[in-house]
Amino acid sequence: MIRLILSAFVILFVAVSCNRNVKKDNIQVVGDFDSSFIAHDTANEMAIETSYEYFKTLNVSEKLVYDLGAYNEPIGGTNEYVIIMRGADNQPDTVVKAALSGFIKSSWLCDINNNGQPELMFYSRQIKPDAKNRGEFVAYEMLKPDSGVKLEITGLETEPDTMYLEDNKVIAISSTGNVKTKLIFGALKDRKLILTQKQKL
Repeated sequence: MIRLILSAFVILFVAVSCNRNVKKDNIQVVGDFDSSFIAHDTANEMAIETSYEYFKTLNVSEKLVYDLGAYNEPIGGTNEYVIIMRGADNQPDTVVKAALSGFIKSSWLCDINNNGQPELMFYSRQIKPDAKNRGEFVAYEMLKPDSGVKLEITGLETEPDTMYLEDNKVIAISSTGNVKTKLIFGALKDRKLILTQKQKL
């Protein structure tokens, strides 16, 4: 009986040791996100483990994905979002961490200017009806896999009800009374997303 227990212990020890010695080129990219893999130079792991309000993995390719998460910091903290890069050739790392207005409703990847550098975008909304700023559009162009530059949006005069991606164009639906308007942003120049078409619905 003792020999059996010792044999089982040795097998378990060897299995755990093998799992710890995973090669760098075997890093899982497309799949579930494990926050324990975040680089130690970030302070996001504890916050991420508290409570996700939103989480989505956006695939660039089989070798590169971005994880977008939004969460509340504990003890009355503010809403924040984090963008984490996961690549096949390196450990996951935080690209952006910033304050968030409201709650993320939609997010997507695109390449509007077709330069091979994807844009990561999302739209958030406040749930309080008396909030001054009820919506927020956030966009980054990933100039390198581990760094992005924030983009501006032009021609968005009122806060939209919703925003989404359609045919590699950003769509915003706005309401004024009983009239709904569809705004189409189909160009990106000088780090600005440009309104190219407007339609009444």
